[in-house]
Amino acid sequence: MRATSAIFPLRLLTSVAAMELPVVDLGYALYRAADFNQTGGYYNFSNIRYAAPPLDDLRFRAPVLPSVNRSIVQTGLDERICPQAQPAWMAEAYSWLLPYLTKGIVPNSTAVMEDSRLAFNISSLQHRDPRENEDCLFLDVIVPQKVFQNAGKSTPAPVMVYIHGGGYIQGTKADVDPRGLLYRSRNITSDGIIFVSLNYRLGALGFSSGPTFQKDGTPNAAFLDQRMALEWVQKNIHIFGGDKLRVTVFGGSAGAGSLIHQITAYGGEDGSSPFQQAIPQSPGWMPKPSLQQQETLFQEFLAAANVSSLAKARELPTED
Repeated sequence: MRATSAIFPLRLLTSVAAMELPVVDLGYALYRAADFNQTGGYYNFSNIRYAAPPLDDLRFRAPVLPSVNRSIVQTGLDERICPQAQPAWMAEAYSWLLPYLTKGIVPNSTAVMEDSRLAFNISSLQHRDPRENEDCLFLDVIVPQKVFQNAGKSTPAPVMVYIHGGGYIQGTKADVDPRGLLYRSRNITSDGIIFVSLNYRLGALGFSSGPTFQKDGTPNAAFLDQRMALEWVQKNIHIFGGDKLRVTVFGGSAGAGSLIHQITAYGGEDGSSPFQQAIPQSPGWMPKPSLQQQETLFQEFLAAANVSSLAKARELPTED
């Protein structure tokens, strides 16, 4: 990994961009800022790969480092999110909650089911976001222009890393708009902070476990996705002008629950932590099922996928 950044100005032929956008050299790849927010005064380096595509034999396994690809400058304009879906129980819950919030009515089962607009519709679960792609282990870096330009020349800026929520089954790195945070941070430090957000695998692709699964797969691989992204920050954030010794991780719901797991990972005995401070907001916990329950869930997953083993599940296309 290169200790200093190499910046190559490139001119974009767009209205934003009679200005030159910088390119960072991460050693394994080159990334150009996707855009510059003139109002906020910050660069957006979008969709930086922090792990290899978790496809084929890497599906259901711990993430591995990305391969070297320095032949082109990545633009980060191809937005991707990890495969996800709204569970049936959430759609059903909304059908009860909406009448209460919008009309002040406490619904009963008869009233809800008679209202066709609110009745649960299984077809709503079949809609797929066109951005979904198993090759989704990317992160964003939002950095104030002054911080970026002073990288390696002045005191590095604090860093805040966001882990999204979503019940461990949905959500993306774009769930939070960092503009307000970036603006307010200048009340504390004149140059502001660097904001990082990350994707991690969800649902069965990220949080499978059980005795049979663990013979050929890595349980809760999504937590290792998060860990690799945090280690990426430690290795690379200085290139953007950030301080790896002043990293605060925050998130809500499943993001906060994930953060608690990161704090307690390895019993605190696996070397130094990849962050210094944490802000878990309303942590969401998944009940810890017994090994028998984990096994039952895994067998139900195989049955739903119509395969007999994890090896066969790795051969399926994402849609199946």
